[in-house]
Amino acid sequence: MARRRASTPREWAAKHNAALYVAGDGRAPTFGYFPNARQRTTFAHLTPQAAPYEYAVELRLGEHAVLAFEYRTAEEAAGIGYMVQVWTPPVPALSFDTTLKSMLTSIKGQPTAFQSAGTVPIGHPAFDARFTVYCEHPDFARGVLTPPVLERLLADPRTPAQFGLLNSVALVSGPRALSLDDVPALAGFLVGFVRTLPGYTWQYRR
Repeated sequence: MARRRASTPREWAAKHNAALYVAGDGRAPTFGYFPNARQRTTFAHLTPQAAPYEYAVELRLGEHAVLAFEYRTAEEAAGIGYMVQVWTPPVPALSFDTTLKSMLTSIKGQPTAFQSAGTVPIGHPAFDARFTVYCEHPDFARGVLTPPVLERLLADPRTPAQFGLLNSVALVSGPRALSLDDVPALAGFLVGFVRTLPGYTWQYRR
């Protein structure tokens, strides 16, 4: 049986009514959180001269703007990462990571006993056992991570290992190449996450 040919970025963009941005084409996405691989830093505003990707796609999912791309990390590492993002109003940085708890479980067997600077215990045993939560404003994290939000994240099979809110986006990231076929599911998870957060999330002021 012949193997189905993967669509090119241009074909995928046309099929999903997405804008396609190519590095060096003099254009930039309208929003997003972007890595600066050379300086090992990140910046929130992209210019056509600083594109960290070979291509990016920007599209709408209902009322939500979505951006997706893969990028190269620091030159000496020559690694690949991806980001899928959904635009949000600006809120304090809030991130979730399951990798630390997985590692500690294998080493110590008691990951919930581990605390480090910036981590925020939420007080939900099942959630705290699986996720490490980081937030610059702990009161914000505890205020918006209500039981319905926590239960949705625990129950949703799409919940990724790393995701969060940062610089006016909800984002999923990972250390691998991006398959455009994964974008709808990843963006769908982010939209569901954003919709589950209580309305006062977006009125928070530091």
